[in-house]
Amino acid sequence: MLHGLSHITLSVSDLCRSFEFYSKILGFSPVALWDTGAYLQIPGVWLCLSLDPATRGSAPSGYSHIAFGIKQEDFSAYA
Repeated sequence: MLHGLSHITLSVSDLCRSFEFYSKILGFSPVALWDTGAYLQIPGVWLCLSLDPATRGSAPSGYSHIAFGIKQEDFSAYA
């Protein structure tokens, strides 16, 4: 059985702008920031921003995903 949401990863074309939006506008707490990504959080949700410069000027289509938490013994049944 799924036991939670591990994290959400979003591909972004402008890391600085996205980081500012999620932290200053939406109120996510910054956890880590590096050249190609960032981690932020609000209670119960981890958010990863992943820089995808190939999408500048268009909608990112790369590494976005939602990761659920699941017990190892239940993984094959859900996969």
